[in-house]
Amino acid sequence: MGFTPTVYRWDDAGAPSIGTRKPSEIINILKKCLVDGYGSKPGAGWTAPFQDASANSIVLRNSTEHGSGGFVKIWAKTAGDIANDTLFMINAPFIDSINPDWSTTLGVSYRDFFFPANSYINRWAIYATPLSFYFVCWGSGTGYNVVAGTTATMPNVFIGDYESFVPGDVSRFIAISSSSLSADVPLSSNGGGNALFSFNSGSVLGRLYETASFTNPKLFCLLQSFPFNAGYETTKVANTPPLNFNMCFSPIFVALSSTYINATSTAVQYLDSAGNNTCRSMLHPIMRGKLPGLHISLYFGCANELNIYTWQADGITWHLMPQYHFGGSRVWLSTGEWYA
Repeated sequence: MGFTPTVYRWDDAGAPSIGTRKPSEIINILKKCLVDGYGSKPGAGWTAPFQDASANSIVLRNSTEHGSGGFVKIWAKTAGDIANDTLFMINAPFIDSINPDWSTTLGVSYRDFFFPANSYINRWAIYATPLSFYFVCWGSGTGYNVVAGTTATMPNVFIGDYESFVPGDVSRFIAISSSSLSADVPLSSNGGGNALFSFNSGSVLGRLYETASFTNPKLFCLLQSFPFNAGYETTKVANTPPLNFNMCFSPIFVALSSTYINATSTAVQYLDSAGNNTCRSMLHPIMRGKLPGLHISLYFGCANELNIYTWQADGITWHLMPQYHFGGSRVWLSTGEWYA
């Protein structure tokens, strides 16, 4: 069953304000879009089983009817609801309180940053279904309001179920924010939001468990099938695609890190829990699935276009995601059906 994402934006009637990027304001945006709704737009079908407003923390859960029912906790780094504070996140298939013992929680992810609330960010969009969402932010100031105008991070975060290629995959709820995530991020540090904003094929983004049980975690990455390593370039290309251009979109795949790929080795790092090489495994297949809606195109450019730049193809509106540096972008999000 497919789902068409609802697009929530900062300039919708009744939309919550990002304000001075306090944790309470970011959490309010998430809850209004995913759970409660606002104005004429209903919530996306998620629930908030736990919330502690005094600590600026919330646990969100995707649909148990249509999705995996995975949980993600998002919380503020600093007490007191401080403007431009960093938020953290961590996810698991099940938790029974807002402050579980993560060291004993089954299938837990690495702790990551959710939002580096930099002062230039004052606009946002959320693309959401009952199964997953993307949270994209940018600014109205010069350089921060266009597709490619800054080397500062404009966060783009994904949370929810990817589209697994393995029927019954139990470990499909993930969260993507930071690149090179191979351990818990320190609670004393700042960052996040750069993995999809400065997309690099093959960068480690966390850990995935086996398809049949929450055991034997291995690092995962995103891959794409075109001959580009990144979604951005450092040399500006301002051209926009002509109306009749064959855009040719490629999905972005969820895959094992290359650390675990060697077709002939019997070393344990290349094996699943049943002793099968990952090249021949259904428990830890190299190509696990794909992100819903997100694609890479052959066309690159649009550096000077205001966010969010859109393109029409085959009756679908494609939204060009802002990208790092000054070159442009080739990362597109479909607002057509996901999980079809």
